[in-house]
Amino acid sequence: MKTIELKKGVLSKLGRGVNSFYEKDIEKLSRSFTPGEWVSVQGENITRLGFINTQTRDNQPILNLIPAYLTPVQVEESESFIENTIKNLITRAVGKRKLLLAEENSYRLFYGVEDGLFGLIADKYGDKILLQINSAGIDRYREFIKTALSEIYPQSIVLFWDQSRYRQAEGLPCFEKELEKGDLEFSECGLNYSIPSNLAQKVGYYFDHRENRQSLENFLNKFGGPKKKGLDLFCYVGSWGLHLLRSGVLDVTFVDQGNFESVVSGHIEQNEFSGRGRFVRSDVFNLLDEEINRGEKYDIIASDPPAFAKSQKDKKTALRGYSKLHTKMMKLTQPNGIISIGSCTSCVSLIELDETVQRAATLEGKKVTLLDIGMQGFDHPVTSLSSKANYIKHLIYFVET
Repeated sequence: MKTIELKKGVLSKLGRGVNSFYEKDIEKLSRSFTPGEWVSVQGENITRLGFINTQTRDNQPILNLIPAYLTPVQVEESESFIENTIKNLITRAVGKRKLLLAEENSYRLFYGVEDGLFGLIADKYGDKILLQINSAGIDRYREFIKTALSEIYPQSIVLFWDQSRYRQAEGLPCFEKELEKGDLEFSECGLNYSIPSNLAQKVGYYFDHRENRQSLENFLNKFGGPKKKGLDLFCYVGSWGLHLLRSGVLDVTFVDQGNFESVVSGHIEQNEFSGRGRFVRSDVFNLLDEEINRGEKYDIIASDPPAFAKSQKDKKTALRGYSKLHTKMMKLTQPNGIISIGSCTSCVSLIELDETVQRAATLEGKKVTLLDIGMQGFDHPVTSLSSKANYIKHLIYFVET
């Protein structure tokens, strides 16, 4: 196993929990590495294990290490040692999920570097496990990983669900997804879902806001205000709206520009909410304008859009987008109504997201009271509030005139 030498000014990052490094961080970088080759990094009284790919693109890090607290005490140079290390990390992550989510049958099993391995993601959907591999160092062991998960879950079928745009950044070949034609059938928080494979996004479904959706429902169960009309914006398969319906909201309109009418309608029927919801395929901003022009009002509005920015340079654009969205939501909210704000835009902080809501309320002459704050679910781990993985945000407000 080759040893990588980091520049002296970079070595201190190892002690600060940095696990990914760029070409500029490495002393005398050799070009003789095989893409995804496993290597060791020597620091002061520490040896770290990881893998390197000098052919990465799109300004991605070329060296990714196992976090210090997960690195084996004794590093050996053998395939069996690497395989055992990978299997131990998978077993550890799966055991953790089983402890934290004992009552759920569907959740993220392995979450990349936060569980010790950059580029490895696995999601469980009932009796199916979708496996996504986005790094060359993990791709070398793809069949071994698939077998390891099959051994842990002998009653489940493990299928590759690789995402081409992530693999291309590592110079990896793209394969067809193995999920056979049919549906992903699973439950979350007691609600049943059936998502056709051709409509599944990324790794199929977004577990990140599970606790936030349940928190919103829990609050609405206690809420004594009006719950006649609800709105689920950027609804995808209807998760937020289903929680509104179960909390007693009489009628919910689900809105998305994607072609999700059949799946949302199916979920309404499947969960015994027949006649209480409808799907509208539309650009959300256009739909909001139309509803404002008609003078419509809603008692509960939930919004969980895709990320409005992918990088720091687009942050101002994202903030303008949130301000515009939240202003329109304020116009449509009944006095003494509730709005639920979800965000996965990593460069926008919780405080900045709240400020867009406060400005929108001021513009519309309304007062908002912040009722609840949420973050990502248990299967979307963060090691600290400053972790890069800590980007999911949720806010609930009471809106007064």
